[in-house]
This record gives sequence, C-alpha cells and structure tokens, in this order.
Amino acid sequence: MWVLRARCAGLPPRVIARAKTIPVQLESDDVMASSLAHRAKPRTKITAAPEDAAQLSFL
Repeated sequence: MWVLRARCAGLPPRVIARAKTIPVQLESDDVMASSLAHRAKPRTKITAAPEDAAQLSFL
C-alpha cells in the first residue's frame, strides 16, 4: 500500500526500491541479534548494597 502512495507522491523508483530493502535488513539483523543473545553469558543479578549506618539520611 505504501508503494502506491510513494509512486503517487512522485518518489523516484530508486528510492522506493531502497525502502523495500530496509525492513528486510532490519529483520535479518534482529534474527542475528537474537541468535547471539542465546550464546551470550547469562547476566548476573545486581543487588543493592546493604545500608551503611555511616551514611547520612536526607529524609
């Protein structure tokens, strides 16, 4: 649908062709990123430091 609108708006065919390739590249990058995420090391949970009695309370 957007291709018809782009043609009616007078966009050059080269621009329309390039616009068609962008979603394909984004999807392939997303698939690659998700496959890399599976191989990544699991994150360690960050816990808050215990309250320090020496620290002043502002409230």
